[in-house]
Amino acid sequence: MALIVFAVASYYKPLAGHPLRPLSITNIVIALFIIRWVYGKIPPSRRKLELAYFSLLIISNFFAAHSNAAVFLGSSLWFMSDLSIGLSTYVDDTPTSSLDTLGLYDLGLYFLAIGFLNL
Repeated sequence: MALIVFAVASYYKPLAGHPLRPLSITNIVIALFIIRWVYGKIPPSRRKLELAYFSLLIISNFFAAHSNAAVFLGSSLWFMSDLSIGLSTYVDDTPTSSLDTLGLYDLGLYFLAIGFLNL
């Protein structure tokens, strides 16, 4: 939730011409592919929760694409780390590991902090 608040707060300082929008659309397409792939493996009792969470991440990434590059990069890395967690949780034999996921998450927080300092 904090990521959404931060992305919306940074939305008011957009880059001219919104050059990051195509990258956000790419992130969304990747996320939808992964969600579609994993959806059948998620227990029915958790499906709505998981879809709601990833919907929030998609929304925050869209807003971050209209902000500065550091915020967008941080949002994208955080987004990809959570997709990686979803893959490793619900799909056996995926090429994700906790070290990769932690690295994406930590770098995402780093870039979000840089973006926060530039607001």
